[in-house]
Order: sequence, then structure tokens, then C-alpha cells
Amino acid sequence: MGVLRLTADGTRTREIAERLRLSVATVRDHLSAIARKTGGRNRSRPVPRSLRRFRVL
Repeated sequence: MGVLRLTADGTRTREIAERLRLSVATVRDHLSAIARKTGGRNRSRPVPRSLRRFRVL
């Protein structure tokens, strides 16, 4: 599973980092990049757009 999928499932940043063996800062960087690319300003807004756009679900 990736950062986007885990975020969509409601997983907290720290838990995502632990599951994927990444630092919390790296997970936040991924979420920021997703938000930038989808025009979102926070974590909840870009996730549905990204999932639809990239057909993750």
C-alpha cells in the first residue's frame, strides 16, 4: 500500500510512516506533493480527487 491509499483509509501520518518504514517527514512530503498536484490545501481534499484521477480504488 502507498501513502495515498493509506491516507484514503483514514490512517494517521505516524502510522503510515511506520507501516511503510518511512519518516513522518517523508510521508508529509508525499502528502504535500499530492495536494500541490491536485490543487488541495489540506490532507482530506486531494485524496478523493487523486483516487479518482489515478484510479487507485
